[in-house]
Amino acid sequence: MKVSIIVAAYNIENYIKRCMDSIVSQTFKDIEIIVVNDGSTDNTSKIIESFANNDKRIKTIDKQNEGLIEARKSGLKIACGEYILFLDGDDWLHTQAIEKLYKKAIQDDSDIVLYNFYLAYDSNKLKAQKSFEETVKYEDDYLKLSLTGQIGANIWAKFLRREFLIDNNIEFVKDITYAEDVATTNLLFMYSPKVSTIDENLHYYYQRGNSVTKIVDERLFDIPKALNFIKLNLEKQGLYEKYKEEYDYLYYKHIYFYQIISATHYIDIHKKLYKIWKSTKIDIRNNKYFIDFKDQMTNGLKVKIEMFDRSYYLGVAYIKFRSILKNN
Repeated sequence: MKVSIIVAAYNIENYIKRCMDSIVSQTFKDIEIIVVNDGSTDNTSKIIESFANNDKRIKTIDKQNEGLIEARKSGLKIACGEYILFLDGDDWLHTQAIEKLYKKAIQDDSDIVLYNFYLAYDSNKLKAQKSFEETVKYEDDYLKLSLTGQIGANIWAKFLRREFLIDNNIEFVKDITYAEDVATTNLLFMYSPKVSTIDENLHYYYQRGNSVTKIVDERLFDIPKALNFIKLNLEKQGLYEKYKEEYDYLYYKHIYFYQIISATHYIDIHKKLYKIWKSTKIDIRNNKYFIDFKDQMTNGLKVKIEMFDRSYYLGVAYIKFRSILKNN
């Protein structure tokens, strides 16, 4: 078996058929399709079963709902392919995706192949997205590129050699339902994988209004858990001091910039995350990645950051003031 495609599915009766159609119609046929039904309560399992009855390549796992990362791990345990591709059940693949990825992986003897994707909307609109920056082609310190966001965190945008995962005894993060890809991706790059790239959009990332990535609830507290998982593994590998500046920048972006500065409204959760950021006492102002990042900001965004840096309440007051000015 050359490729194992692991599909995680939870209450996606309106989307799973499109996903499965894209897999069974792949031009590359030497695949196994492992579909993990993560405790769905709608018709998802029936649709999966109908596909399995018509295609012997499909294996199904029915389990209680434990979240995306546990569903992926369940599929990985029984996977037999040389290479692994994770796919969320509401997304889908280009018909030639596996053919192109496997050919590239074998040609370059790759542990990881990076590739690009589309954001896909109900209006049939597609928006091309990069999962890696051009620096990846000229820089071989992939952990640095990953920590600083030059390689995207999405695990489904990485074609993975299964032997690489086994040989390095890579264990994915536990007990979180948000930011798991940030933890997993950075973990992979701690083991010096051989990386190649395909500059093609092979994955369709469906934009659902109720997607878990759009949540504003207690699950956001999984972000510091994921970041602490990264720090723990950096320390375990003796890499923390070498990559401290990159790690600090990662922490800043995911806790402070994305969740506080980029928030569209402010509730108690944001205030708690703000306190978590402040408690780290990370000196981000002298961080070279932050300095470059800030140089690219608008003056308005720089002022917003300055207000929040002084105090949470001053930042929120500044947002309200700007909103009043805008509406008058």
